[in-house]
Amino acid sequence: MCDESQVTSVAWGEIFMKNKNIILLGMLCFILLSSNAKAIDLNSLNRIFLSKGFNSAHGEYQSQTEIRLENNQIKVTKVIEYKNFKFENLSVEEVWVGHGELAQEQLELSFKLKKADFIKSAEGNERSAQMFHENEEVSLKLSSLESGAKIQFYRDTESFSEEILETKEVSSSPLWENLRQKTVSYGKESSLLIKAAVYFLKKRVFDWFHSDPVVKAWEHKEEYQSKMQYFITDLTDYKFYQSNPHKLRVVNKIPDTISLIESIQRRNAFAPSLEEKKNHFEERMQKLHINELGLFSSAHLDENGHVKRFLLDDDGALWTGMYVASEAMRYKVTGEESALKNIKKSLNGIMFLMDVTNDPRNFARSAAIHDGSITLNQKFHLHENKDSQPIVWSSVGNNDMFKGLIHSFIWTYIVLPESEKELKDKLKNYMQRIADLDVAKQLQNKVPSMGLKALVTNNRDDLEDFYKAHNVEQLPGILFDVEGTTHVGGIVDWSGVNLGMVGTISDLLITKELMKKFPEEEKLKEVYSKMQRNLMLQWKDLRTTKRHFLTIAAHTFAMNEGFSIHQANEWGDDLTRRALKKEWLKAKENSLISLIEIPIHRSAYNVSYDFSLKPEWSISWWPVLPWKSVKDKKEIQYHIQGAYAYPLFESFGMGSNFIWKDQAFVYRGGSNKSIKAPGTDYLYSYWMARLGGLL
Repeated sequence: MCDESQVTSVAWGEIFMKNKNIILLGMLCFILLSSNAKAIDLNSLNRIFLSKGFNSAHGEYQSQTEIRLENNQIKVTKVIEYKNFKFENLSVEEVWVGHGELAQEQLELSFKLKKADFIKSAEGNERSAQMFHENEEVSLKLSSLESGAKIQFYRDTESFSEEILETKEVSSSPLWENLRQKTVSYGKESSLLIKAAVYFLKKRVFDWFHSDPVVKAWEHKEEYQSKMQYFITDLTDYKFYQSNPHKLRVVNKIPDTISLIESIQRRNAFAPSLEEKKNHFEERMQKLHINELGLFSSAHLDENGHVKRFLLDDDGALWTGMYVASEAMRYKVTGEESALKNIKKSLNGIMFLMDVTNDPRNFARSAAIHDGSITLNQKFHLHENKDSQPIVWSSVGNNDMFKGLIHSFIWTYIVLPESEKELKDKLKNYMQRIADLDVAKQLQNKVPSMGLKALVTNNRDDLEDFYKAHNVEQLPGILFDVEGTTHVGGIVDWSGVNLGMVGTISDLLITKELMKKFPEEEKLKEVYSKMQRNLMLQWKDLRTTKRHFLTIAAHTFAMNEGFSIHQANEWGDDLTRRALKKEWLKAKENSLISLIEIPIHRSAYNVSYDFSLKPEWSISWWPVLPWKSVKDKKEIQYHIQGAYAYPLFESFGMGSNFIWKDQAFVYRGGSNKSIKAPGTDYLYSYWMARLGGLL
């Protein structure tokens, strides 16, 4: 008897003897083919292999995989272009960035894809806090890079199968490049008054803030310990989207609803040209954000995207004034009659705010058609007229809103054609009346109110009042070295920065018009130069904070008119004249970045973000607006801000009603697609850039 193994060996022996010639020939062919197959070694790297493949979730695709040997490291980039996978009618592609390991003539490519990035929830989908710390790992093992080689790999429940079509040498430019940059924001104050104020705040607010358990939980972070603030700029894929506006790239993430919406924020910022964004916002402003009275509002849409009602914006006077300014700059640049029409409509709205109170000393903050949604009280009042719908208006106009009135009046005065004599005479009446407002008598508001009055009256006594107001306004800055604005660590009054710029531009425009009225007045030229310097100091103090609108303003109303950057040097500066000029040239070169970062479709989705969930995020050592708790302590959450400011398309650029007044280091927010965010912030800076020749 024999066992099963013996029977098997005998059977295989008989088979071999009968077919030995065929078997030997097959073995010889295998050896020859094996010897011709090119093994993977270091010499075969620095290649791109092109392949076609199939994904079990998204179907057919074409892929490029770039393998580069740099500094003894194997860097890998893989781009997957799907044939039929679309989101919002955009063709989806993925980009993975990873590394390779070479062992025993086999190359293993490894990628880590984020499970969560910056959006916490979108359109009913939610990320858990844990997901922000997790990655999905994908691994590919290659034995050959030759044409015809097959690759099989997996991502969670998805399978990928590929066949290499061809390989080629890598080019000098990488297949994909990460352009995300982190820059340090710093503010140095030489003023003894500011230093004393910071010391006072430290004793009254900082120590209390830092002792809170919520804040102390972050004191191990390097960003907190170093007291540093950072701005993130990310132009990654800008050129790609400019050339491929119908594509959507998901980079180092798993493509799902949330990551696709994250990606579309970047695409909506980068794909349209600045002019296309301008056209989009111009059209939408009149349809969705300028109400029946000509005043700034936000539109509340129904489920079909139609305007349900205009929401009263309590800062309407300021934003309307800036919208009038943007249309005035547009009119100066293009001469388009539609711009003049928009100016006239909103000017009437501004004038209404001065009339509706029936009090020459006060004006309204904003107004809208009353639909019953606002409860009338001491703040919100009803104006009824038999010839129009009831109007709700809010009181009382303050310093911030006053700047909107001044801004709209001087810009309209400059651009209104002489053929509009009736409207211009009416405008002059309001320009003169503005000096009677209580808020106009405040120190910081006397210069523009006296200036407007002198323009109308052409009276030398009024001009002298303008001079006196300017001298008094300048005195605190000179005595206490607090010219420009204040920037200490993470402490900046961001809304105040926007107001300061608007006020300074109004002062400059008024003074320039006075120079035309009184050409013999050399003193006006001195005043104008000081105002230009003030604008340049605002830019200098905040040059590291990505407030590009300040750079645009400084260029258009100072540098472009021959102002010397050296005049912005101050005692105690840490910058030499040469260094300051270098920083200015760099700032000017980057002045359009914020316009690039603003998405064309804002409030497109119901979205919330929370940067505190990101692994690299940290609470700032600096409490935001610390002076708000000098007397009565606010909730600790009121003062918490991040150490990082992220690109606008990742943060408040998605849903802000006015970007330039928002806190730079805000870490929570979102957008509501039923309330459309306007575009005055974009248009204001865009047309200023056009006026100054930056575009």
